[in-house]
Parts: sequence; C-alpha cells; structure tokens
Amino acid sequence: MKILHVTRDFPPRVNGGLSTAVGGLVRALREAQVDQAVVSFDGYRPSSRPGDAEVAIEDQQGVAVLRVSRPGQLPVARAFADEQRPDVVHVHQAMLWDFASAVAAGAPRVFSVHLLQRLLRELRGLDEPTRSERDQERAFIEAEAVTIPSEACRAHLPSIVRDRAAHAPLGVHDHEASQAAVVAPRPPATFLYAARFGDVKGTQQLLEAIPRVAAELPEAKFVLAGGLPDNPKADRRWRRRFVERAPNAELVGWCDAVRLTELYARSTALLVPSWFETFGLSAVEAMLHGTPILASAAGALSELVEPGHNGWLVRPRDVDALVAAIVSAARDDAATLGRRAAVRARDHLWPGRVAAFVGLYERVVGLAR
Repeated sequence: MKILHVTRDFPPRVNGGLSTAVGGLVRALREAQVDQAVVSFDGYRPSSRPGDAEVAIEDQQGVAVLRVSRPGQLPVARAFADEQRPDVVHVHQAMLWDFASAVAAGAPRVFSVHLLQRLLRELRGLDEPTRSERDQERAFIEAEAVTIPSEACRAHLPSIVRDRAAHAPLGVHDHEASQAAVVAPRPPATFLYAARFGDVKGTQQLLEAIPRVAAELPEAKFVLAGGLPDNPKADRRWRRRFVERAPNAELVGWCDAVRLTELYARSTALLVPSWFETFGLSAVEAMLHGTPILASAAGALSELVEPGHNGWLVRPRDVDALVAAIVSAARDDAATLGRRAAVRARDHLWPGRVAAFVGLYERVVGLAR
C-alpha cells in the first residue's frame, strides 16, 4: 500500500502546526513500513508568476518529496503524483483539493481536518465564507474518508460529514531530551508562548495580559517563540506591539525543534490562549517535556488539560482570567503538574497512534476495489 500526501511546508521546512503534524505522521508511517511520497506546496501562491518548471525530488529516508513553489511547476508535480501510483491520496490542506482531485485517477481521497475554516470565520465575526472554507466544504463532500484529530472537532463539522468522520488523533515522538527535561530543575515564574501570532491564537489577549502580570508579579518572565514566518510585514507589526506594550517579553523568533526542547525544559508553563484548537500539538509536545499547560478551555485543549492535575484552564478571550491564572501558576507546584503532564502526553506517542491511520487507509482501499 502506498500513500501520497498532499500538504504544505513539509519538514524540514516548518511553518506552523501543519508542518509538524504531517512530518510526524510521515515519520510514524515510515517506521510502520508504509510506502509513501509527498507533494509539498511550500510558500505557494496561485497568483505568483509561473516561473521555472524545474523541481528537485528529495529522498527523505526512502520517502520521495517533491516541493512546489510556483504555478509553473504544477505539470511536473502532477506527473510525479501519477508516477507514484498511490493507493490513497491523503490531503492535509483544503486549498490543495483541486490538485489532489486531478491526480492519481481512481485512488480514494482521505482529507484530514487540521483547521475548522467555518468555525474560524465565525470566531472572527465574519459573514462571507472564505475560499478556504468553501474548499474545505467541498473536501468534506467529495472525500472517501475524513479524519478529525479530536472529538472536540465533531460538533463543528457540517452534518453531511459529522457522523462519518474518523477520530484519528495526532501524535508526538519521544526522545532522550524530552525525558531529561521532565526531571530537570527550572527557573521560577518563566512562561513560554510557542505558536504563530494571530487573533485566534489569542496573541492579543496575551499581549494585554503580560504587563498586568508584571505589575503584580515583577519577577515573571515571558518568552515568545513564534511569529509569522510567511508574512514578515505582519510579523514586524506584532513584534512592535510587544516591544511597546510588553517590554519584559523576550522575543526569540521562530524556533526549530531543538531550540523548542531547550525552551520547554526551562519553562514553568506553556501558555496556549487560543480561541479554539482542533488538537493542540504544541501543548502535547510541551507536556511530553514535563511542562504543564495553561490554556484556554477551547476545543481539544479541554481534552488534554485537567485543571489542578496537569495544568490550568481559563475562559477563552478572557484577559482577567488569563492574568489571574498566570499569577496563580507562578505560585503553584508546577513541577508536580509537569510530571503528570508528561504521563498524559505519553498517551499520544506516535507508535500508539499510527495504527488508526493505517486502518483507515486499508478500509478506504478495500471499499475502492
């Protein structure tokens, strides 16, 4: 059985949780001896100039990866996809549905939900459906199978797909550094944010909370490992806001996995003030390192965090609650909560999660025959 993944920004290029999620899945499937290939749209803009059609094919430990960055490369990408003769085309981003539908004729399509586009629009108070939302609705209708990473997603799916969506949680990979971090001593009152900057990530609420925490708890430190690597202009705007309004926040920029491991290991808690999370991959990664989570009670975060046991939960978009929780966390026994968080995170190790994806592939292949 061969799987063709159609995605964006496949590692080592990392541009958010999608990159980490798909990279982890491909590695787990490779370790499970599943044959795979990847078409990755890297920084792709349909409106950009066609450019050179030449592309290079990478071999990542037996997985062929073709990267598309310009429209002129699409014919080569289509030919590559057809040559793979996949049994399943696994689509990880809705705006790539057109491409995935035009290749590997006869192969069933699996669509994985990483974001809920309609919910994001509603949370932002917008009326008109976005192109991403329309593409996602089409994928829901046309895909032979749809996966969701948490049960929290199910209630927000259209009725046409709600009952048939398969629960296939994401995972994380264990390593020696994460195990060492669980028992490592940590500086007090040090809080980490590791995500993109944006409204639905709760970045504005965090920006408002930091100076208020500092007024009550001057020793508190904040480390912001994130940004908008694909939008430098917006990234600079957010950074200016933090410099002006939260000068005690350390902006360390977009970090790779090695650097994030170091930051997890010296943090009291990871702050996840998102308005909604379909899974919360960065939260699970931090928990694996013994870092408890202070998060919004939003979406899958409520499935991960048990308040007072392995972290703290606050009402989404409530700055007062966020400030109070951070101050409280600085005074709690975060080390004990962190050890419990690490135990919880081990439920999400990829070796125990990958079977759900393999079983789903086998079912859709069987139905297609």
